[in-house]
Amino acid sequence: MLREEHVLNEIHAYRYRGDDPQYALVISHGIASHGAIYDVFCCHHAARGADIWSYNLASWASVFTFEPKVPAAENVKPVLVACGEKDPSFPPEMMKAMADAIAGPVEFYCMEGGKHQLMLFHTQAFSEKVHDWALRQLRAAA
Repeated sequence: MLREEHVLNEIHAYRYRGDDPQYALVISHGIASHGAIYDVFCCHHAARGADIWSYNLASWASVFTFEPKVPAAENVKPVLVACGEKDPSFPPEMMKAMADAIAGPVEFYCMEGGKHQLMLFHTQAFSEKVHDWALRQLRAAA
């Protein structure tokens, strides 16, 4: 499996690529280079057929200065917004509101009994959800 690390200004990106990826997956999370704690999920998921780009912002200042090329309200790409039912940091109500603010095909998923960091603490179940979601997007686009 290929694993690369890239830094571009305030964005740190990690790439995980299996032998024969069926789809690419972009995962956004975190601040200040803690993205590598998701190695287990990304390696597990890449082995299932994904080319994963995982990124996080370099600092808290990035939260206020980062400007995406396409604003969320103008999005046209499929987005999966996921959270845990018992996440104290990002409760389902907040995550649902965020999903509702994104244009385009957006699916909101709240893992029953899930806590914070689904990739880290619910690796297998979350990987199943993401894999199934990605394959549905590919079928819908075909």
